[in-house]
Amino acid sequence: MHRILAGGVSRVVPRVNWVRNNTYESWSDTATNYYVLVREFISGVPQLNVYKCLYSPGTPSINPPTGGFTAPTRTADGYYWQFLYTIDNSSAIRFLTEDWMPVPEKVQQSEVASLTRGTARYRQWVLQQNAQRGTIYSIGEVSSDFLDSDSDAINIFAVSGNDSEATTFTGSIFWDSSRQRSSFRLTQPGVGYTNDARIHRDSVDGPTLSVRPNVSPGFGHGGDAPLELNAQNLMLVVRNVPQGDFLPLATNEFKMVNLVLNPIDRITNNLAQNDFYIACRYFDTDGPHEFRENDRIKSGMSGESEAIVVAVSSRRVYYVIDKENQEAPFINDSDTVYSLDESKSVVVRRSYNRQVIFDSHETIVADFKLANTTRSQDQIESLNFILKF
Repeated sequence: MHRILAGGVSRVVPRVNWVRNNTYESWSDTATNYYVLVREFISGVPQLNVYKCLYSPGTPSINPPTGGFTAPTRTADGYYWQFLYTIDNSSAIRFLTEDWMPVPEKVQQSEVASLTRGTARYRQWVLQQNAQRGTIYSIGEVSSDFLDSDSDAINIFAVSGNDSEATTFTGSIFWDSSRQRSSFRLTQPGVGYTNDARIHRDSVDGPTLSVRPNVSPGFGHGGDAPLELNAQNLMLVVRNVPQGDFLPLATNEFKMVNLVLNPIDRITNNLAQNDFYIACRYFDTDGPHEFRENDRIKSGMSGESEAIVVAVSSRRVYYVIDKENQEAPFINDSDTVYSLDESKSVVVRRSYNRQVIFDSHETIVADFKLANTTRSQDQIESLNFILKF
């Protein structure tokens, strides 16, 4: 049985540390190498800050983004970076690994009154408040045959059909001799565009080019970290302490059963904020029984449904359904349960058909491990699961 405590689940993305001389991509819907984790000192305090690359000149990155400022910043090597969030110590202990790093949820208005100034969560809220809609720092992929080595650079402008007050985005398309292809160079970021913005040549009244500008998503860069980092993976941190109802499962040799619950609420799309359990079904008997681990059992009322016993105590039997697509509940109060060879049988005093306990969620993984595992009775387990939905 796994108990997921409040705060025991986080969206995560693959960890990418800023490395000198690496070349990063400008953010776009299709970019994959556009964010970095930087360990820096701000006012003498070490922080783990995550930044998003808004514009890459296509050359090696020499200067790391620093400062954690709400506004986009330009480094000396020509990159533009947007600070997204700080990984606080609590999140780092639970969710930061060599391969993964946590992504905090967007700060909700209901949280604001309880935020403490100077905390990572407070800084994230300030960033959300200062995010600018419709900013443009880069354009989509430029066809390699757009220009050739004999062509002059083309000046470009972004025009939005629905917003005449937009600050004009400007740049140029030029022939990059080092990469033997057409490339883009930013001159001036634009602000206030809509998704129907178009790229024009030479002036805002010039001909339209078949190049798409990368307009910031949602409320703007820094406004919604999970959305901007496409955080589709979740990490669940489980602590199993052998006590109470869990004790019969915490003794001797057993076969691992993973029952994993989707912790994203179907209605709000937010992560679970309360404790919840992921547990085996079980039943109590009227008297002592002879069932043992690995026994295959049936209920007298279950038809062809079968189950496997995974743990027992003197009057309690834990089990998992062996066959797919069986409808719960499998065993009910007053049922007679017997082993398949019918040499063992018992009457159920009370059944607990709670495979999961959490509103608006469902079990999505039920994995019965074949390999035996040995656990001591006082062993506390720490497990991390990575799930993708």
